[in-house]
Amino acid sequence: MIKRIDGLVNHTNLSATTYEEQLCDEWMANKLQGIADVRKKEKNQRKRIVAIDYTRIRPIYQLYNETEIRIVFPDVRLNQNEFSSLGLMIYNEGNLVEQKH
Repeated sequence: MIKRIDGLVNHTNLSATTYEEQLCDEWMANKLQGIADVRKKEKNQRKRIVAIDYTRIRPIYQLYNETEIRIVFPDVRLNQNEFSSLGLMIYNEGNLVEQKH
């Protein structure tokens, strides 16, 4: 079986003669397809937005699955500030919904 996998990786394999070899070929094809799908998703994903000053810290509204609206906040990377850490508190009608530090 190891020889079969090596042949599949190096593209030197012959046609499958047993059921196990056929299963190995299908397994390798599924693995390669999975890798290709992951790479396509990585290319299609939006890059993270980074705020480098206070004027760029604002919510971004995104439509997700054509039914949900998501609010996304950028990653905050301030160049120079007098604070040791930055906290984000999200309120909805006066109630604290989420808090991040």
